[in-house]
Amino acid sequence: MSFKDWTIPQLTRGYEAGQFSPLEVAADAFSRAGEAAEYNAFVYLDPETAFAQAKESERRWVSGKPLSDIDGIPATIKEIVSMEVV
Repeated sequence: MSFKDWTIPQLTRGYEAGQFSPLEVAADAFSRAGEAAEYNAFVYLDPETAFAQAKESERRWVSGKPLSDIDGIPATIKEIVSMEVV
């Protein structure tokens, strides 16, 4: 399932209803990031940390205790200057 065009409220309602999880949304986001690799859109991706955080978010949604309405929503940071990852 692709979550590309889903809004934050749609995603959080889905998490709350158990229709899908932050882990599934993260997997979709990384899949699409991989498809954009030819454009050098991302300087740094950290799937290990992102998936660990998505698992934690999933546990919170299942227990009915998300940190906020955006708990488990993937995000990127766009920078217009060159950055070096150390």
